[in-house]
Amino acid sequence: MPQKAPEIYASSYLLKNTPFLRKMLSILDEDISWTLTNLFSGNVDEIKSIVKLGVVPPLVKLLTSHNCKVRKQSAWAIANIAHEDDPYLIAQLSQAGIEDQLLKLLCIQNSISQTGEDDEDFDIDQFKDEFSIQTYMLTRVLTNMDLNQKTQIASAEFLITYIMYYYQQADDVELLGFALDKLNFLIGNDQILKQVDFRDSVKCIAKLINFNDYRISKYSLCILESLAGGSDKHTQLVIDSGALADIQSLLQQIPNQNYSITLKSTSQGVNAKFKAHEDMDEILGRVCFVLSNITAGTPAQTQQCFDSGLVQMIIEILTETRLEEDEIRFIEKEKIKLAKLNRRKRDQRWNQFCFDWVKDAFYVIANCTSDSSNNSVKVEILKFSK
Repeated sequence: MPQKAPEIYASSYLLKNTPFLRKMLSILDEDISWTLTNLFSGNVDEIKSIVKLGVVPPLVKLLTSHNCKVRKQSAWAIANIAHEDDPYLIAQLSQAGIEDQLLKLLCIQNSISQTGEDDEDFDIDQFKDEFSIQTYMLTRVLTNMDLNQKTQIASAEFLITYIMYYYQQADDVELLGFALDKLNFLIGNDQILKQVDFRDSVKCIAKLINFNDYRISKYSLCILESLAGGSDKHTQLVIDSGALADIQSLLQQIPNQNYSITLKSTSQGVNAKFKAHEDMDEILGRVCFVLSNITAGTPAQTQQCFDSGLVQMIIEILTETRLEEDEIRFIEKEKIKLAKLNRRKRDQRWNQFCFDWVKDAFYVIANCTSDSSNNSVKVEILKFSK
């Protein structure tokens, strides 16, 4: 077989072997799927030229093959197609029945993940390897295709399983980020949130807010936001998961002195300085959003949040977030430089630099004091105790 993709395009290899793929011959399925996976890593035009040979329908059917290796290779190949946000390619996947096959696959894998470990013949390492590849495919499909509610629910359950398997030892941080991001996207729909069981997974997700990667921390907090902003039952799940202690640990990583100290201490370039500030600003905003949703719950839930010490920490950070005159001048000066380098809309945000999260912090405090005069007194003491 020719070794280079252009040579394969020019040869009759695909024309000769595609019929075998359609006949679902397991002996050849893996090799042909592997070849297609590599070919689909080319540019859009190259992918289209291969898709036109009719390989997509049999590939889609192979997602539920009895052969584990074939399932993995077909998932890789489909992921490479779905990765391209191209109307023709997406239409080909849709016409090939990708959603029906995907739903079958998700239901099978969700079932295995719940019962498989009780089976003596269950190979957990092989399962996790296959699960990772299928998770990548699913995140690409969710990015560029609209799926019905039943498939979205199954997708959310699948992603939760992946997160629970890998939250302690993430070999692929980028894929973990994809999974968290897409799970957050799915439960943004209240109907999906109501149908998905988070009882065993909230603790895992809460632990990830202290993950040493900004994206993982951000996406995990976003999921907690959605849960805490759901029903009182969901809010209690967040509290019972130990998330308040995990948030406390995250806040303890913020410098005790002036929050703007990052500007002075960093030795990185100007863009990196602003990026570090913007990231911390967003993390603080997400934290305050989670807490404002919790404190908007029942009086008991509000009290639990207040008693955790998190409100005190938020007030302390608020009182220490004051920029000095020289720092304000520095920001204005560097803002002009950045505007020349990057004429992007988000550069207009520097006039509210570091303070986007403050309004959410005040929501937390307001929720804690609205129904409890006792808490109001405590907040006044905290505000003037420095």
